[in-house]
Amino acid sequence: MSTPQLLFKSFLQAGFECSTHKRRDGIRLDLLKSTEHEQFAREDFERLQPFGIRTVRSAARWHLIEAAPGRFDFSSLKVIFDPAAQTDTEILLDLLHFGWPDDVDVLSPAFVSRFRRFTYAVAKFLREHGYKCCTGIAPVNEISFLSWGGGEAAVINPYQTTTTHEIKRNLVRAAAAASEVLLNELPTVRLISPEPVIHIVPNPDVPGDQVEAEAYRTAQFQAWDMLSGRMNPELGGKPEYVDIIGVNF
Repeated sequence: MSTPQLLFKSFLQAGFECSTHKRRDGIRLDLLKSTEHEQFAREDFERLQPFGIRTVRSAARWHLIEAAPGRFDFSSLKVIFDPAAQTDTEILLDLLHFGWPDDVDVLSPAFVSRFRRFTYAVAKFLREHGYKCCTGIAPVNEISFLSWGGGEAAVINPYQTTTTHEIKRNLVRAAAAASEVLLNELPTVRLISPEPVIHIVPNPDVPGDQVEAEAYRTAQFQAWDMLSGRMNPELGGKPEYVDIIGVNF
């Protein structure tokens, strides 16, 4: 096993990000439910204030909001946003962090239109309820990791072993479409692009590992380059879609 593969495997063994997706057996792990944050959001936000923390990052649970195609129920988001507004807590919202509804195929061309429609519904909900607490939105969390983990490594949904690049391309298409909707519907919103960043060095004892390590190192920037239109502009990326860069190191 090469150095990059060992590094990523160590992240997975530590549970890095994997808890945000549906398990291989079909069971979805909902952290907002299992930690009871959805029940005690106000108390959680108030507990942060003595530490000077007034900004939190949360996620919309698409699978709950659109449990049936085209029918949107925002009660699962309202239980977070109402307490945030009441406690003057700023929310940075991820639209795609807890996966997607069971009837959605992330590799399908229809995924982009479904995600665009979902994004519009979220924007309309935020606008109509006047939630000024939400200042930043991340259309898709960690495109690179989701593509690798759901593709090449096949350790998170959709558990495909040979489609890393296609998953990444479709996620970028969806993120670009969502970004356009958000900028049109919520003109003051800041767009956030969170990606994992890691410095990868080759194992001198593994022949040829230098080439593979460098390929992994440079690949970590592809999602930003695609979303900005610098790479594969046919995916719909534009410079204005990369506004705030979020780094998980």
